[in-house]
Amino acid sequence: MTDNTTDEESSAFVDRWRSQLIDLEPELQAIHTNRILFRELVEAIETKSPETPAIWRSHYASVYAASQMMGLRRIVIGRRERGHLSLTTILLEIEQQPRAFTVERYLEPARRYSEEYLDLHRERFLSDWGDGGGGIDPGKPRAHRSELIALTRAVLAWADRTIAHQYPREERPATVTYGDLDRAIDDVTATYNRYRELLTGTHIAFDLTAIDPAWATTFDRPLFPRNRLPRGEEPTAG
Repeated sequence: MTDNTTDEESSAFVDRWRSQLIDLEPELQAIHTNRILFRELVEAIETKSPETPAIWRSHYASVYAASQMMGLRRIVIGRRERGHLSLTTILLEIEQQPRAFTVERYLEPARRYSEEYLDLHRERFLSDWGDGGGGIDPGKPRAHRSELIALTRAVLAWADRTIAHQYPREERPATVTYGDLDRAIDDVTATYNRYRELLTGTHIAFDLTAIDPAWATTFDRPLFPRNRLPRGEEPTAG
């Protein structure tokens, strides 16, 4: 982008980036909600029903991990297809159009506060995104994008080569852990919120998601009769 880009063109870029970030929010929110529910359920099983057969926990954990990894893959990985939406494609566009967003745009939501507060925001802009001349240093979103890809590489490779697609066993990546998955979720969230702050002046506290406490009531009663026979062993008539 050249310095003679009009304000109207710059605003169009910024509006699109803001809209795209907001469109990604429900997907990331779902990932955090899934994590909260999964942790609560696993803790409840371990503390209140430790005799639960391992096959049920393994099944639920496998479904959880596959869902979370594919959700992260959708959010992070970009495609060159027109209209494809991902966090890395947003960062790439910001890198390619660095003059579209200026420190003055960043300060707009904070204008009603004190000059001291505005100075803190100017320092924040310069530290995380700025080029020292009021615009964005393209090297910073490039570095943030590269860092995000590196931090999530193991999880995304597993999602790509064992869930989204099937590869011979010898070509599959190293097994990832639940710790790897948790860190990837946190790294994606940190990058999302960094650029949400830049473009909208807001953060999302995903880990403070309000979940209806009644979500667990289905476990207050048996889902199946205690004397239920295994499938295929139902008693016959007569």
